[in-house]
Amino acid sequence: IPSLVICVSSECDMGCVYCPPYGEDIMPCNSLCEEQTILHLIHVAKQRGIEMIRLTGGEPLLAPDRTRMLLEEASKHRFARLVLNTNGTQLLTNLDWLSKYSGVIECKVSLDSLNPSVFYQVTRCPELDKVISGILAAVEKGINVVINCVITKMNIETIFDVITFCDTHSLDLKLFDVSDFGGTFRSRWLEVYQPLENLVQ
Repeated sequence: IPSLVICVSSECDMGCVYCPPYGEDIMPCNSLCEEQTILHLIHVAKQRGIEMIRLTGGEPLLAPDRTRMLLEEASKHRFARLVLNTNGTQLLTNLDWLSKYSGVIECKVSLDSLNPSVFYQVTRCPELDKVISGILAAVEKGINVVINCVITKMNIETIFDVITFCDTHSLDLKLFDVSDFGGTFRSRWLEVYQPLENLVQ
């Protein structure tokens, strides 16, 4: 459905090999938009019939006060879908206030492997345990968690571990390949071994 995508910040504590520079906005962020301007945009979006707000980054939970303010404003307008994209590293430290929005938000967490060395190779982040703990704690708090997994040559051998993890914990899973990021990036290291339909047969 049509959505308003708000990049809360370009700051991130991961360095995923497939990620566009500065996150999903694919452009440098030299200064943040005024908060009142974004609040006004949320109001206008609702007036114009847009029913989905997506908060992303960078990593939005590295700017918790700003993210919390935007979630609060968006929840007041009762959008049909309110999505928070996160890499999961900051879930545990923000769960107390995030749990207020359980039943309201859909928390999409990036999880590209359950193998620590593969996870680090893809994300340049050594905090896999922290991400998994955050996911499970969020589920315990009643937050709707969806796992996003990008399939690359680096992690394809570990994809079924992610699928099993999601099945075990009743989590929805969304699989991407690099072409889902606009087809902008060309690297022999990011090529998928085989088409996804062959993988899942």
